[in-house]
Amino acid sequence: MRDDLQLISDWIPADASLLDLGCGDGTLLAHLKQHKQIRGYGLEINQDNLAACFEKGVNVLEQDLDEGLGNFQNHRFDYVVMTQALQAVLRPDQILNEMLREMAQESVDLHGDANNGVPRLMEILRDQDFSPQLRENKGKVELSLMRCPFRSVAINNPSLCAYDIAAIEAVSASPVERIACRSNGDSVCKYLIG
Repeated sequence: MRDDLQLISDWIPADASLLDLGCGDGTLLAHLKQHKQIRGYGLEINQDNLAACFEKGVNVLEQDLDEGLGNFQNHRFDYVVMTQALQAVLRPDQILNEMLREMAQESVDLHGDANNGVPRLMEILRDQDFSPQLRENKGKVELSLMRCPFRSVAINNPSLCAYDIAAIEAVSASPVERIACRSNGDSVCKYLIG
């Protein structure tokens, strides 16, 4: 199994529900089904990959991601992953927004004041190698991301940064304002939370 798939597998807990967008030959889903008893679906458009998924016993649907995820109910999955298809979709910003819509609300902290979700947010950002830092700024929490693993993608697709804002809002349960962005040439990405 590829290193990135093994890393994702390590993050997904047992008995979770998962939607894998652009699931390829179904390797990740088959592994998670066998080792962690996940329930899930893959979406794929390539005929050879679809056949490979069927051979592995993976639940897979033939679907063009550029047509959206409208055939799924909101908040149906604990996790939505996309390992190598983001660069292939025409509107990455739309698919990222739909990924958030599909995630089960209980899989993110949506309760409490501005600071309740911040520890979880910091944990997620550290795990993703964003090197986050916090400080107080005019009664709000200022979040600085010293690294951006997706900077090269964001430079070519600036609308992708809207996903960052939506994800930070979802986890922190607070409104977020972007005040600096590395894709715009700033030295760090900065957000005000609260």
